[in-house]
Amino acid sequence: MLSPELELLLISVQRHLTPAQIEQAKTLLARNVQIDTLAKLAQTQGLSMLLYRGLLQLRDSAPASLMRQLEEAVTTNAVVYEWLYPQQVADVAAALGVESIVLKGAALGQETYRQPALRPYGDIDLLVHHADLDTAEQQLLALGYTPDESVYTREWYREQHHHLVPYTRPNAL
Repeated sequence: MLSPELELLLISVQRHLTPAQIEQAKTLLARNVQIDTLAKLAQTQGLSMLLYRGLLQLRDSAPASLMRQLEEAVTTNAVVYEWLYPQQVADVAAALGVESIVLKGAALGQETYRQPALRPYGDIDLLVHHADLDTAEQQLLALGYTPDESVYTREWYREQHHHLVPYTRPNAL
């Protein structure tokens, strides 16, 4: 059996709640849903923004303290995912000097969710032509990124995973 917090979270992440889901969510809130537990669960799973969007559909039934907490997160995430991160993605893609396609988190936030803050991500996934991997790698190094070989070596990623080792840079995606 699911906890009331998990059940409410699963209902709330739906794009458009049905009248039955709204009533179910209101019933869960009327029972002893632990607001702190719900907020932590949503944060841990990267679903805080989706929880907020779902709770907005409950009108005044959502706890004001939780809504204030989520509104602060929305503001922060809007800046990060709609301004800062897209600029980093664009800067890296442009600096590579090769044709690339943005994949996964960054692309899904914009194209699928239409609100980038609803699809959190912490890295950039770029697809480049196989022949351009060496050029892309050299450009990442020139940008100050360093290879993260903490799990596997550069060679392993190239041979077994068919892509570059993950690259990191402090204070950047």
